[in-house]
Amino acid sequence: MSVLKNHFKDMSVEKKTKGRTKKTQGKRDKVYSFYCTEEELKELNAKAEQRHLSLSEYFRMKIFD
Repeated sequence: MSVLKNHFKDMSVEKKTKGRTKKTQGKRDKVYSFYCTEEELKELNAKAEQRHLSLSEYFRMKIFD
């Protein structure tokens, strides 16, 4: 029994954290602002609705595609 106790004391235990890893954590910290007139906003909303997307999804597709 004492052999097992010594064996487990020497093992290091990794602490698992929740959430994204540090490598991917910084990828979603960007904020983009678009300035447009009311008419342009209506036109962009219409284009997004034609593709069955929200306005933010439409912008994301246009920017990162």
